[in-house]
Amino acid sequence: MQDFEFQHPDDVALVLAERLGKARLAQGLRQSDLATRAGVALNAVKTLEGSGRSTMLTFLRVVSALGLSGELNGLFLPKAALSIADMEKAQAPVRQRAPRSKAVKRV
Repeated sequence: MQDFEFQHPDDVALVLAERLGKARLAQGLRQSDLATRAGVALNAVKTLEGSGRSTMLTFLRVVSALGLSGELNGLFLPKAALSIADMEKAQAPVRQRAPRSKAVKRV
């Protein structure tokens, strides 16, 4: 799986466009068939697959037409909130102490 965290948005768009093109081909669809299914212009599909440039709505229509809408379910979900106890623990100052010195045996 590719990590998009440090990639330029243009590069991410190209990778996603390539994945959509592969998904289309895996389903045996021509670009014109996909455009018809998605309810978008053929040029919109060509541009999306070729350069990664698209409107959000066109992208989502193509994703839906390919049956990939379920892949979007995990995107942009809020991170699980910490409990109040966890938040207090994170804010509490950490006490630092020097280690105990070893007791010297007296003879």
